[in-house]
Amino acid sequence: MPMVIRRMPRTQLRVLQQQCMSVLLNLAPRAPEKFKLLAGHIITLRFLDACSESSEALSGLVQGSLMLLLSFVGLPGLQEELGQLGAVRIMLARFNDANAPHSLRADAVCILSRLCAGHEVNQAAFRKTGIASLVLQLEAYAKGRQPANRERRGALPPGAFGMSGNATEKVSPLVVGVVDCLWNGVVGNGRSEARLLAVGGMDALLNMLEMCPILMRHQTAGIIADLCENTHIVPYVKAWRSDRTMLSAVELLMRLFEDEEVRLMFDRPGGVITNLWEPLRLHTHPPSTIDHGSSNGGGGDAGGGGNGGGGGGDDGSSVNSSTHKPKSFERLSNALHHSAEYKAERALRKAIETQDLRAKISAIVQRIGFIYAGEGLAAGDRATLLMAEHYVEFRAGESWAQVRRELLVEGTKPIAADSFLLETKIEGVFNRSRRVKCDQMKLVLESVSAANDKEDAFFDTVLLQRDQELRMEQIRRSATQPKSLSKKKKSLIIPNHKSPGTPPGLPSNNNNNDDDDPMMSLKRNGGDYQMQNGDNVNGENGNEGNRGPQEDIDDENSFNNEYHGIAEEDTIGGVNSLVNEPGLADL
Repeated sequence: MPMVIRRMPRTQLRVLQQQCMSVLLNLAPRAPEKFKLLAGHIITLRFLDACSESSEALSGLVQGSLMLLLSFVGLPGLQEELGQLGAVRIMLARFNDANAPHSLRADAVCILSRLCAGHEVNQAAFRKTGIASLVLQLEAYAKGRQPANRERRGALPPGAFGMSGNATEKVSPLVVGVVDCLWNGVVGNGRSEARLLAVGGMDALLNMLEMCPILMRHQTAGIIADLCENTHIVPYVKAWRSDRTMLSAVELLMRLFEDEEVRLMFDRPGGVITNLWEPLRLHTHPPSTIDHGSSNGGGGDAGGGGNGGGGGGDDGSSVNSSTHKPKSFERLSNALHHSAEYKAERALRKAIETQDLRAKISAIVQRIGFIYAGEGLAAGDRATLLMAEHYVEFRAGESWAQVRRELLVEGTKPIAADSFLLETKIEGVFNRSRRVKCDQMKLVLESVSAANDKEDAFFDTVLLQRDQELRMEQIRRSATQPKSLSKKKKSLIIPNHKSPGTPPGLPSNNNNNDDDDPMMSLKRNGGDYQMQNGDNVNGENGNEGNRGPQEDIDDENSFNNEYHGIAEEDTIGGVNSLVNEPGLADL
């Protein structure tokens, strides 16, 4: 180091270092070979290793150093050289620094992703602690989000890329870099994939697929589809279930398939395809065409106001929303539109416009197995599963139809063999579409029947609950009955063997049955004694002469006890019969 630099104060030295970093960021990408020849990548890596602890004073220099490495890490031979110098360890330390800014951690994980891409040695160094750290980051991101509400046809404006407000949501560069690093550092390496399963990486990725914005669904579904090439990972996908919505992996994939149809405006009315020639394309007229024809002012549909209101009608209902915004807000909006981050996100949105998420979903379901995926699914999800099952055939049919259209536009007449091949392929797709449509119509009827059964079960539950509430009300009324009424009932002692006209306490006039009078006929169950028509009490052996005075007294006492027991039973029965009478029940 020159003596002049050593004698400079620390503050001036910091300013000089920042100016040098700014110059390197502008010149080094234009002369990468010269930068590598001067060992600039080695010096930069040593500087990052020396700045192990996060400091606000060094954050700018650390950020610039990471941006330099990010520019040169993809050069031939530099990936292996940086790996030998411990770049994987240094980048992991930068990523695990929770106090560092998100932009710094995002650059570190991007460098780590490029170091591990196709390099087994760097992947082995990354496998020790890096996979677990990245999985924890994905789990924390998924836990901090809520499942997006599903939107149906017409609820999303054309060109929207989100469900339930996610159209304007900014994608986290850190999370995008984490998924990309897992894709480059794990997929294709058997030991790294086993490590990913051990730390719960598949659950974290499936949770991400459920919670992430639609801009990240393509990336997340892509890494899951590549991981499912490993047959040991498929059982983990089958066993997964969301801890928020309790959806299985197949149910989640079917919902994403339907959401993608809504975004592309290729959704099926009622779940049944109507365009048999191109089943994956438009089935009905788009909402914009209908709204334009029915609009009085000719201002276009609701989603066409992204550029300032969409034209405005004669009634003045459509007004440019920018006129109500302050000028400072407009200047800030214009500055953001010209920023590098906004341009990168806009490029990402345009790239996703040309992609179809249904292809990745079909690939995942194919690895799971269409027969297994259809078990336990609702009728509507099975109709969507049919689309995923025949996605490849339908896409091939579209390609053959495109070839025929191009030949017609160019005026080229194919030979008989080629023409026959084209018609055969297109007709085969048409017949397959007809079969799929018939199956979907059957599933629609099954769905209606299941909905009716569910409604009947609901009404049965309501009726059962009503009956239970009535029984509880009866029990409550009987428990809160006044005690005075109970005393009045007990005072009315009228045995059942007496007629209703006989006053209490008098014998009954009904002599037809002698058994009603306990003094005329009383039989004990045990057979110890028997008295009929006023005869004396006999013993077990029936001998009257052998009985003594004490035995007569005992028999008389037992007779009295038995008589009072029968009278008590008759009294209680009489009271119960009187309570049921209309006159006494009002008491």
